[in-house]
Amino acid sequence: MQIASLCHAHHGPVCPHTGFSGGLNNLAIIHLAAGLLENALLEWMIIDNPLRDLFTEPLPSPKDGRLSTVSGPGLGLDVDRLTDLGRRP
Repeated sequence: MQIASLCHAHHGPVCPHTGFSGGLNNLAIIHLAAGLLENALLEWMIIDNPLRDLFTEPLPSPKDGRLSTVSGPGLGLDVDRLTDLGRRP
């Protein structure tokens, strides 16, 4: 948030990105972007990524160029404890 504050103070853009990262990082980045002072940009990978598929519900997906936050407690989604990244049923 300090970097985002510096960018805001100097009228610079902030664009967090998810890259090919895991689902927990994706949720954290969504919350970071939602908490920025200005309407944030967010780079979102649209390719399939099994590291994102570890929740009881799917991650939000962009619609019309916008991405909604999730409303559950904590980061917003529950980890599916039956899902093991290397051993899917």
